[in-house]
This record gives sequence, structure tokens and C-alpha cells, in this order.
Amino acid sequence: MPVSEINGHSHYYEDLGDGIPVVMLHGAAGSGAGFLAIATELSKEGFRVIVPDFRAMGRSEHVAEIPASAWVDDLLSLLDELGIDKAVIHGVSLGSRVALRFGLDNPNRTLGCILDAAIVANDPAGNAQLNRGFTPESMPQERKDTALRQHGENWAVVLQNFFNIRNEPSLQEFYNLRGEAKNCTVPVLIIRGDNVPDPVHPLDHSIELLKSIPGAQLAIYPNGQSQITNANPEIFKDLLRKFTSELTGK
Repeated sequence: MPVSEINGHSHYYEDLGDGIPVVMLHGAAGSGAGFLAIATELSKEGFRVIVPDFRAMGRSEHVAEIPASAWVDDLLSLLDELGIDKAVIHGVSLGSRVALRFGLDNPNRTLGCILDAAIVANDPAGNAQLNRGFTPESMPQERKDTALRQHGENWAVVLQNFFNIRNEPSLQEFYNLRGEAKNCTVPVLIIRGDNVPDPVHPLDHSIELLKSIPGAQLAIYPNGQSQITNANPEIFKDLLRKFTSELTGK
């Protein structure tokens, strides 16, 4: 359970296995803990799996504000610290936005990107639904319990901080990839279930990215939740194996 000082703040991450490096980036106001089961399985199948908690969330430092590029900058510094030249960058929801932004800004450090339940930009309907989800008094007990496990006793502060961070115009502009996706030069696999409607992760966003990113691939699975990674782990592992085989020839 390593914790490192990265860019002036403490960061928690898991580093499991040996082989092809795969970074798994979690979603909004979450933590990498949700990937631990599948990361452990992958670490026994020829992958080195890195699972960080974003700055301000999980077991990383609970700061109240961040520069717009912090999550990308932190990932680059973490790869440097771990001596990883290139990695597959996988992300779910918010993590998909960070993964693609990282691939755009650091193509020389990116083997490829896997975008699960992709979000290309902050559309009004999804933005409103996400903001409603960070009001502790209106949250069901199950969600409060999950937040406690993810962030610790000050989980309500973490959620409030994240609400403020995600509503910073500079951050949303940094992760608005609608105009920049066409400039992506790394291989991209977009994955999701066909569950619609989903205003936070619209199916249209995955299709838009497919059309925008040169050479991108799209895998849509029927009768599934928007995100595949944890909802359908066997499907996800098969997709990862195929994608990395195409990238590395192994």
C-alpha cells in the first residue's frame, strides 16, 4: 500500500504484478479501491497494474482545490517515480477524461487508452445530475457507507471539495476534449454497455469519440450498465488482453 510524495502532496496507489503496465483511473469522487479485485486478477495474468487515488480523493491527500491539470500531472510524475516508460491508461467516467487528456498531452508515455463510460465534455444534463449526487444530506445510507470506505471519516468534506473542484470552469475547460480528440495520436479503445438513457455517460459521447479519434475502436455490449470494467469484469479482461496484444504483439 505505497504512499508517495508527488507534486507536493501525498498520493496513495497500488502497484501489483509484473508485465505490461496498465494504469486504472477511477471515477468522480471515488477511489481506486473499487478496482482492487480486478487489478489483483490482472496482476496474475501478465500485467503490472497501477491503481492510484486521485489527488483530493480516496487515500490520497484531501486537498480543497487543485490546478486544472493536477490529475494528469500527478499521473505523469507517478509513472516517472515507478520507472514506467509507457503504460496503457484506462479510465472509467471521470477517469476516462483524465486518461484521454493524458494520452493527448503525453503520447510518448502512452501505449494506448481504454475509455470506459466515456465523457467527452461536461454537458448540462450530466453536469446537473452529478452535482445533485454530492449533497450528503440527500444521499442514501448505502452511498454514505461507500464514501466512508473510500475516503475515511471526513468523507463529507471530500465530497464537498470535489463538488467545488469539478465546478471550476478552468478544470472543465481542461477536460473538454470535444475539439481536441481529433488530435489524438495514440491507440484508443472505447468500451461501454448499451444502457440508455444515461445523462452522465451518454452513448452519444462514445460514438462522438469514435468518429473524432483517428483509428479508434468501439465495443458496445448489450443489456449492460454504462461502465463495463466492474459490471462485466470477464468481458473487460478479454477486451484488455486483445487490445494489449494488438499494441505489443504479445
